[in-house]
Amino acid sequence: MTEYVGFGDFLVFCGQMFKKETPNMTANQKSQHYEILNLGDAYAHLGEASEGEIFPSDDTEEYQDIQGVMLLKNPPHMIRKEVNGPKELSDYCQLESGILVPKIVAIKTGITHNQYVPQNKMFRYIQFSFMEVDT
Repeated sequence: MTEYVGFGDFLVFCGQMFKKETPNMTANQKSQHYEILNLGDAYAHLGEASEGEIFPSDDTEEYQDIQGVMLLKNPPHMIRKEVNGPKELSDYCQLESGILVPKIVAIKTGITHNQYVPQNKMFRYIQFSFMEVDT
């Protein structure tokens, strides 16, 4: 019998993975630098790839548009946008791994989380990926 992994388990896994694989990630709430993580999209793609074996497909649509935030120790060499931290991230909380998610998601999934107080001036870093376009 397959054990289903819900969105809360997926968030814990992502946090552990990012912590291990991303040396520039920090849990320090004083960081002004961050990157957006499209967690809902990743969860939906894994649900499709597993054909419902691991990730329940009825669960993926509910979390499709959820974005997480990864705080960064140092500013990366990427395009950045200055943002008003309290305006952009006031509805987020911090998971044990350091990843930020909307409070409602943490509460709904039952994940352990802490209050997050964003800095007034923050910098969002944007990654671009170039994809081949059919002409």
